[in-house]
Amino acid sequence: MSHNIGIYVRVSTEEQAQVADGSIESQQHRIKAFIDIKIHQDKHWGKVIETYVDDGYSAGSTNRPAYQRMIRDMKSGKINLILVADLSRLSRNISDFCDLYKEIGRYKASFLSIKEQFDTSTPIGEMMVFNMINLAQFERKQTSERISMNFHSRAMRGLSNGGRPLLGYD
Repeated sequence: MSHNIGIYVRVSTEEQAQVADGSIESQQHRIKAFIDIKIHQDKHWGKVIETYVDDGYSAGSTNRPAYQRMIRDMKSGKINLILVADLSRLSRNISDFCDLYKEIGRYKASFLSIKEQFDTSTPIGEMMVFNMINLAQFERKQTSERISMNFHSRAMRGLSNGGRPLLGYD
């Protein structure tokens, strides 16, 4: 079966600053290398229809412009495979991922993460994908909690939490 591929890449502002190999360019490079291998194995494996880039958007919700455009393109039949470098690029919210998973099935499409590559046609593969999304959601919430606690601690000590200090503030 030949795939009409929609490549999805995303980096949140925080991750972009902290993880150099998680950059948009790095994700695109890894995905392109993966596609090249697949096409070398089977020249009819698929073709890239579009690349969807959400730079600076959290995967904690689906309020991402490129993500929404990708979903519309899947529903219209323009793409039938969503390809990501890492499952957490697609979603870090269990509820949102469950909705996406149902939509993918409804429109006879599929998704593939080159990092995990779990076969969701098997019970163990499906379980592993949902475990990975659960861990991604946990990581997102834990990071948010840690940042909030640091801001609170700094405020309680009389320190600034960013921005320009107020006139007369030491």
